[in-house]
Amino acid sequence: MNFYDYELRDYNGEVITPNKDKKHIVINVASKCGYTDSNYKELHTLLETVHPDKVDIYLYPCNDFGSQEPDTLDKIKTFCDSYGVLDYPNIYLMEKVVLNDSDLWHWLQYTNEGSTVAGYDFEAKWNFFKYLIDSDGDMWGMSYTNENLNDEDVIYWLNNG
Repeated sequence: MNFYDYELRDYNGEVITPNKDKKHIVINVASKCGYTDSNYKELHTLLETVHPDKVDIYLYPCNDFGSQEPDTLDKIKTFCDSYGVLDYPNIYLMEKVVLNDSDLWHWLQYTNEGSTVAGYDFEAKWNFFKYLIDSDGDMWGMSYTNENLNDEDVIYWLNNG
C-alpha cells in the first residue's frame, strides 16, 4: 500500500485525487495550538520557496491532542482563511480526522516503509506532524511539530528529483 491507495476527502466531502507528478505533505492541524502561528507562517515561506507544481499540501484538522481543534469545519476554514494558507492552489483543507480511526493516518504513522526501516513508527505525538511523501506515493520522511519544513534537506527534496 502507498499514499495513492487511500481516499482523500476535502472539508466539503469531495474526493481529492492526488497528482502523481507531485510530492505531498500531510499535516494534522489545530487552530488553538501553540504551534499554529509558527507552522502556518512556515507554510507561507515554504510556498514562496517551492513552486506549487512541485508539491501538494493536505491539512487535516484534528482534535486528538489537547482538544485544540474543537470547531466545525466551517469555522476551521474561516480560521485558515484568516492566515491565508488556503490562498495557495496546492493547499487543501481536508475532512476533520480522528487519527486512530483513519486508514490513511494508520499507514502514515505505523505501516509505511520508512517506519519499518528506521525501526520505529512515525506516530503523531502532537499537532502539526508533517509527513513527506514522494511522487511514487511512498514515505520519504517526516518533520516533527517543532521542526521547520524549510529545512535545507526538505527544500532540496521538494525542488529536485
